[in-house]
Amino acid sequence: MELIKALPYITPFWIEHQINPERYDYNIVFHQIIEGNLSEAKLKYSLIKLIKNFPLLNCYLKEINNELFWCKNQNIDVLKTFKNSFDIKYFVRKPFDLQTGHLYRFALVCTEKNKYDLLLVFHHVLIDGGSYQELLNTISSYYNKLKINKKQNILFKIKAKFLQIEKKLNDLNSYKPEYFWKRRLSDFQTKNIFPKLRMSKNKKFS
Repeated sequence: MELIKALPYITPFWIEHQINPERYDYNIVFHQIIEGNLSEAKLKYSLIKLIKNFPLLNCYLKEINNELFWCKNQNIDVLKTFKNSFDIKYFVRKPFDLQTGHLYRFALVCTEKNKYDLLLVFHHVLIDGGSYQELLNTISSYYNKLKINKKQNILFKIKAKFLQIEKKLNDLNSYKPEYFWKRRLSDFQTKNIFPKLRMSKNKKFS
């Protein structure tokens, strides 16, 4: 497992995550409206290239001997596509887990013909709002330089689907139900006290 030592400014994010792992106010959302003829395959490939060229984006945090390190994810979380019924609020507010998985998620929502909402969500530990224009310029550059024919387009779709399945399988392997339920039930009482029934000495149940 490749490790990169995290800089000191990461520590406050880590501490706050330990206190409240369900918070989402550190989610940085980049929203871009796209109009016109769009190749979803090219966009997916461009985002995959972005993650590959900036490896730290595809990392999570791990504490070893009271020190924090970046650990690389086993796969890339590829762009997901949705129609109008997509729940944007849930997508942008869903908390990231700093210590188990991807700290980014991408969605392309088709709102009407040839009109889309592109949502790029990152945890603030990876990026800040000032990086918005640079990020879009990089993605646009990858997209515009990429020339693919029909056969390559099919291959890109297959590859993107494969990466999506691979991620789901890895998520299942790393899933820890006992951690999830322990966190969810932490506020519940550990014992249920049943009331005692007072019975008359002469009364019997048949």
